[in-house]
Amino acid sequence: MPRLSSTLPRYRKHRASGQAIVELNGHRHYLGPHGTKASKVEYDRLIAEWLANHRQPMVQ
Repeated sequence: MPRLSSTLPRYRKHRASGQAIVELNGHRHYLGPHGTKASKVEYDRLIAEWLANHRQPMVQ
């Protein structure tokens, strides 16, 4: 059984587009312009939802 990592996926910048991104379960989620409050709020929302779902992919 694989070990769960205690680290969270990083808030990163997509260089080509300047968008903030986070990768959850191998899927890239675009959050809006990097460094904005709105993109950080969206990151927090996605991470909270992902953790509440036991680190499993979210149903679209």
